[in-house]
Amino acid sequence: MGKSTILYVLGTFAILSLAMLNANRVSGYTSDEALQYMNTAYAKNICNSMTSILLSRISDSTSLRIREPETIELLGGTVTYSIKEVSSIGNPSNNHDDDHESDHDGGDDHGGGDDHGGGDDHGGGDHGAILQPQIIEFASILALPGFASGINSLTDGDDDHEGEDDDHGDDDHDGEDDDHEDDDHDGHNDEDEDDDADNNDTLKLYVLATYNDVSQSQTMYVTVSDAGVVPAAIKGVISSRSAIMTNGNLEVDGRNHNENGNLISGSGTYGIWTTSSFERRGSSEIGGTYNNTDYNTSTSPNSNILKTSQSYSGGYPDSPDKVLGGTDAGFPEGTLKSIAMSGTGGSQYVTNPSLLTSTLKGVTYLELPSGGKWQSMNITGSGILIVHNSARNAIMKNLNSGTFKGLIIADDIINIHATIIGAAVNLSSAPSEGNCLGNGSGAILYSQKTIQNAMSLFSSSSGGNYGFGQSRVQVVACFE
Repeated sequence: MGKSTILYVLGTFAILSLAMLNANRVSGYTSDEALQYMNTAYAKNICNSMTSILLSRISDSTSLRIREPETIELLGGTVTYSIKEVSSIGNPSNNHDDDHESDHDGGDDHGGGDDHGGGDDHGGGDHGAILQPQIIEFASILALPGFASGINSLTDGDDDHEGEDDDHGDDDHDGEDDDHEDDDHDGHNDEDEDDDADNNDTLKLYVLATYNDVSQSQTMYVTVSDAGVVPAAIKGVISSRSAIMTNGNLEVDGRNHNENGNLISGSGTYGIWTTSSFERRGSSEIGGTYNNTDYNTSTSPNSNILKTSQSYSGGYPDSPDKVLGGTDAGFPEGTLKSIAMSGTGGSQYVTNPSLLTSTLKGVTYLELPSGGKWQSMNITGSGILIVHNSARNAIMKNLNSGTFKGLIIADDIINIHATIIGAAVNLSSAPSEGNCLGNGSGAILYSQKTIQNAMSLFSSSSGGNYGFGQSRVQVVACFE
């Protein structure tokens, strides 16, 4: 074999060796990158899973706070989390603030590497991006190691994200006509004195997840409320499109009350609101709130809490669904009837009052024939009670006993001798059996809380809400 041939063979061998070495190196780099990507994705799944769990826990208990960070094992990794009240949404470029103090352990979790050191995974590039308020999507984790043990320590399967929204519109009380001035419902957003002070807070959820020395974090801001909104159609404790007369010892009190009927000062509404006239007779008493000032029930009620000859912008609502805001608020015609028919939360739909079962819950809907009458009943229960037909002449007469907590919507309400803690709305413009709201002992006490409780049965639009109490938690912003 000649020298040239030997040199050729050796050269070829050297080139092949270098090529193979380079291929091995590339393969090694690819494997490392794949492993890093997998660890990052897994850590992100853990982070998103924990955030979802916290959202569900807050939905079930709006008073939940975890001010000192807690650390647990979850899905084969570790996760540190906290829930704190804040007065505003943090700066995206500095959204982790003090939550990072003790979470990093000084090690690799948030060191100068790729995970959090200005690299692609968690650096300054995507760090300030605000995610729109929406359900966080994450990979299915039901089959991953450690899932059951981690979840069981946190929640009993309460991370069902139905994606519904309770936003019936914070602007429900805006844009009203001049007959319902800016202060008509002053205090409707004030929390009851007996309720948790944390209601309607903005909360900051911070979650740091670590898997195989790779960390991912998330900061989410949410608002919480224990209940739904008070519909704009509730102008007073009694709202009517016809003349109203009170007699006997009936008590009509627009001052705010809690669920037990105890007074909450300075946060009520009118005693009477009607598009027609009002007449007080006998020993009946009227009370209410105007401009955050309470007026005690009296046989000589203050004129500030009596609103007569009023007009309703856009037309007085002529159906139960419109009372709750109509299509714009997520209540197209037939919504309440459908809910009642479904039986959700103990709801009932009947055309014959004798078929109703006590205690009333959810949406109770009586659709009576034209001129039909439901008379001498016990109204014990809660939620929304509807007596209505398409002719708007269904009669609800002689409410003789029981305590109802929530909202009553009826075409024609006559003679309230029971106790209503909430509000009542009258739909008929021409009651067939007179306009006497009550001629004996009875009480109608305004309660923001019981109305909100009734409204919390619903979620009118999609996206952004979590857990069993979907209407309680609204995601405002999320930073990664």
